[in-house]
Amino acid sequence: MNNCPNCGAPLQQGFPRCVKCGSMLTQPQQPAPAPAPPAFGFPPAAPTQAPVYTDQRSRIVAFILAVFLGSLGIHNFYLKRSDRAVLQLLITVISCGFLGPVMWIWAVIEGVYVLNGTTTVDGQGVPLKE
Repeated sequence: MNNCPNCGAPLQQGFPRCVKCGSMLTQPQQPAPAPAPPAFGFPPAAPTQAPVYTDQRSRIVAFILAVFLGSLGIHNFYLKRSDRAVLQLLITVISCGFLGPVMWIWAVIEGVYVLNGTTTVDGQGVPLKE
């Protein structure tokens, strides 16, 4: 049993004031509840924050590059997909431009995918901005 800090009289449970001196009492703080045991032996997941991207690529710029310079793979260089970009550039250059229209069709299809939201990230996994 606790005693009043002012007069030393024994305190009664459930009363906010001392029965003897009438001083206002503070309620003792309840101990914090114990954390729940981890589920299936795994520790609980820490809360995560959404990542902040500072170098996002634009969908519209990628589409415009695909339409106008797509046969050279410039839109893929912009989207940091260097493997596709080099392949499109080499096919166009090695064929002396003969396969340029085929590469352009490929690039326009990729540009439409970027514009309509089918492709949502660049080559490094950073989301594309509107």
